Amino acid sequence: DHLVEFFILLLSSLLGMFLMISSGNLLMFYLSLELATIPVAALANFDLDKKRSSEAAIKMILSSAFSSGVMLFGISLMYGMAGTLRWEELSMGLTLSPLSIVAFIFFLSAFAFKLSVVPFHFWTADVYEGAPMPVVSFLSVISKGAVAFVFITVLYRVFPLFQPVWYYFVVFLSMATMLTGNLFAIRQQNLKRFLAFSSI
Repeated sequence: DHLVEFFILLLSSLLGMFLMISSGNLLMFYLSLELATIPVAALANFDLDKKRSSEAAIKMILSSAFSSGVMLFGISLMYGMAGTLRWEELSMGLTLSPLSIVAFIFFLSAFAFKLSVVPFHFWTADVYEGAPMPVVSFLSVISKGAVAFVFITVLYRVFPLFQPVWYYFVVFLSMATMLTGNLFAIRQQNLKRFLAFSSI
């Protein structure tokens, strides 16, 4: 049932990911990130006769809205300091000041939500468990890969001056995420929750 709607949502999410990867502007990046995320939340609710699927979609929408708000706050701080939204001009306009570090932390936290990085991973297992299996496969590979690619691009193109700050953040979060994800994956009995913790 609803096969046409399924493919429309899937292609909309893919279009958002393509636009996100090729964006060179923070506003375009934010809009394409939303275009990539909102259809996936609708796809998570595609088992229409199951209550757990609706719960998964609600959890994904709420966590996505929270992370989007955090990212918008970081973007507004960066725009206020640099006066531009273009990545190349931002890297020249931002200085290593306490306010710009706060803006960077907000921006990094929003990426951590999208990538399910510890301690921002709590939504992942419940969403994966309630979503249909094809959507779980799509979420665990395609969406994470696109966001990881953009995250690395943003770190090196927008925040090269902040490398002494973000290097330690990324190392610490990576270690905590790998350790927590693997320890929780070992004790899972549900295949979808296992996939969720292995994609964290």
